[in-house]
Amino acid sequence: MVEGARHLLSHNAFNCLLNFLLGPSSIGPTGQYNRRWTPQQLKEWHNFYGVLCNLVIVTNTKSVWSTEPTSRRPSPTNLNLPQDIIPISSDMTNILYHESTERFMKECLLTLRSMSESEVMIVDFLCDIMCHACWCCEEFSFKLIDELQHSLSSFMSNEIKYLFRLLDDIMSLRDPFQEKRVLYLFNLAGTKKNNYGLNDIAFKNKDHDPRRSYLCIKFFVKLFNNFKCTFAKQFLREHAEVWKWSIPWLKGKLKDTHSWSAVSSVSNETSSTTTLQRTYSAQDTLEEVTAIISPKIQEPSVNRKEIQPNLQEEINTADSTSQPDMAPFQPNSVYEDKGGMH
Repeated sequence: MVEGARHLLSHNAFNCLLNFLLGPSSIGPTGQYNRRWTPQQLKEWHNFYGVLCNLVIVTNTKSVWSTEPTSRRPSPTNLNLPQDIIPISSDMTNILYHESTERFMKECLLTLRSMSESEVMIVDFLCDIMCHACWCCEEFSFKLIDELQHSLSSFMSNEIKYLFRLLDDIMSLRDPFQEKRVLYLFNLAGTKKNNYGLNDIAFKNKDHDPRRSYLCIKFFVKLFNNFKCTFAKQFLREHAEVWKWSIPWLKGKLKDTHSWSAVSSVSNETSSTTTLQRTYSAQDTLEEVTAIISPKIQEPSVNRKEIQPNLQEEINTADSTSQPDMAPFQPNSVYEDKGGMH
């Protein structure tokens, strides 16, 4: 299969596939990205994305690395292929890392936006492509995180499930830039294009788009539990003050008996409304957030019985009305520059 990829690349296949996908010009006169294909058409392109992924992951991207890795990158999700075999071509370098980077990223994120569980293989292919390009490349990683955060703040809440999947995959990359990616995600490293972190998206949407805020908080919990990124666990615990507001806020939402009469079976990841659904998953998220944060700020523990729908007690005033201001991050010595952080 590697020889097949080598043959295709020698005949300019990658460039042809990208031209077919993106079209000759994808940016309109106002700067808006114009897509060549509809989401429904792209959902049928399993084989197309499979070939595209094959061509990317067998290439050696060492020429664009910001630093040498200390370990080998994990194998892609769906492909059992040798990695870093073929030197990256100038066309692929241009598309992934230079002139066409932004529109290729936008196309990938817009495709992830429209995918459902039946197209999860396409999701895997796109995540593998993005992770391969991120490996040991600070500039591409930061650009992708910027694009992801913009999409997470602008797409509908029921369209960002697989964006969080990609973000989790990026944070899981165990290369020399893993810690800096976590810091950049929270606007603490580098120079961000949009000047806000994922924590800001969560806080600023808590009143008018609670589902978006909840999904960000749920991602924080997942990141905390990600054994492939131990730095994130330490970081989120040390900076508990920044997201402690989520405990009374989420507890109040789940106890709001005026809005809910039963535990909902509708997923907060796929529901078409901005209203937060009281699900068992949301209750579990609240318990986990409390377990993470409470040891640092001495918040009272949460009992699942307190938020069951059959209980009609009044919401505690502090929980329902108090919305603590979001404290700024104050990195301590644990997160100081370890070489090149700016």
